[in-house]
Amino acid sequence: MKRIAAPALLGLFGLFSLASASSQALAHTQDPTLSWETLAPMPIGVQEIYPAVHGGRLVVAGGLSSELPAAHGHLSDALQIYDPASNRWSLGPALPEGRHHAQLISLGQTLYLIGGFVRCAQGDWCASRDMLSLKDGSTRWRRLAPLPKALTDWAALDWDRNVLAHELTHSWDGKFRRGADLWTPDYHTPMQDDL
Repeated sequence: MKRIAAPALLGLFGLFSLASASSQALAHTQDPTLSWETLAPMPIGVQEIYPAVHGGRLVVAGGLSSELPAAHGHLSDALQIYDPASNRWSLGPALPEGRHHAQLISLGQTLYLIGGFVRCAQGDWCASRDMLSLKDGSTRWRRLAPLPKALTDWAALDWDRNVLAHELTHSWDGKFRRGADLWTPDYHTPMQDDL
């Protein structure tokens, strides 16, 4: 019998259940040789995250958790790393501050974290302009050029070894040129000496 990822990992992504109509439709097409398997639980259960696959491992940065103190906004600063080969979680270097809704992307030997919400002085959440990086083997996150705007609801991808970002709510597109530590507001804008 084949096995597929655990419901625990689906909960991680906020996919708790399917609508009954969708479940009924799927019941007619499901492969009877597939089954669910519960995998190792996360050290800190979080939500409101955008994980990445990096070096064959699932990486989760920050998030909201009812397991964390309300006085800190329930914000996690943890970097949680799941290794499917060993079915174990480990912790990596903590973020400079807790945050949720930050976009995480893997490019080569480096993780990049874009924006998200951080704790404001008044105790509310504020959209962040942060761009952070963590190279394999590093013990600290590095701050890079800030985003031109503090936006949330990101999607990002590797485009010709650069970070291409699209902010869904405000329809903002940008390109982060890694070698120059520079953002341009439109990824169609040509750059000299592009990586």
